[in-house]
Amino acid sequence: MEGDIKKIQSVQRALDIINCVANSNSRITLKEITELLGLNINTARGLAQTLVLNGYLAKDVERGTYSLGYQFYTKSTQLYEFQLKSIRDASYAEMLNISKKFRATTCLQISFYSDIYTLETVVPPQSPYAYVPNSATNLPLHASASGKLLIAHMSSKEQKKLIENSDLQSLTPYTITNKEELWNCIKEIIRQGYAVELSELSVGVGSIAVPIFDLRGTLRATISLVGSTEMLRSNLNRMVAELQRAGERITNKISYPSTALHKFQ
Repeated sequence: MEGDIKKIQSVQRALDIINCVANSNSRITLKEITELLGLNINTARGLAQTLVLNGYLAKDVERGTYSLGYQFYTKSTQLYEFQLKSIRDASYAEMLNISKKFRATTCLQISFYSDIYTLETVVPPQSPYAYVPNSATNLPLHASASGKLLIAHMSSKEQKKLIENSDLQSLTPYTITNKEELWNCIKEIIRQGYAVELSELSVGVGSIAVPIFDLRGTLRATISLVGSTEMLRSNLNRMVAELQRAGERITNKISYPSTALHKFQ
């Protein structure tokens, strides 16, 4: 899908600058932006000034640094109200029930094209294990259960492009870094309808994820259980069944009944 769309270079550069500022742990200078992106200083300055004038970046004149602008607050409110709130509302009670039942963390992750972000997390009282991911962090697709589900639901063309062009970074000794192994893992996810990762993102921690679909049968989100690898292994079948029932109910709430369950092709 993405490969068939022609990118406008100036627009892409402006977006790269926004993402560079957003991914910075602190305010960032124009010099740092140009070094990170490999841009000409004059090109970067002109784009940054345009973004500041339109409210997408804010500039601290005294320090010469940039941060995200106010426009993102207004746009994020609209995004939440029109696209995310309905999924969260449909999922929260299901997540709460599952968290209480297994005394484990549940997460609702949203898919945006080839990215996965956390929208909601439920941690039950007195849980022996609490995991609260940063909502701004894009989960690594090859090392997270939700990320693998996203790959499994891409078209064959998108899967091939993503896997072949990916740098499968090793995050733990258990992370999949071999592309053939990742292909086999994706095929197994397609066959079984859910994804599991055990110690691939963090040693001793794992997750199980199932899909949530929109009315077109497109992957919209995932609901997952997160806990110790030992707990997940010993309760895998029960957890998968509970998650799949919840995923089906959530899908029914946000889509038409006729598309409640997505069938893999």
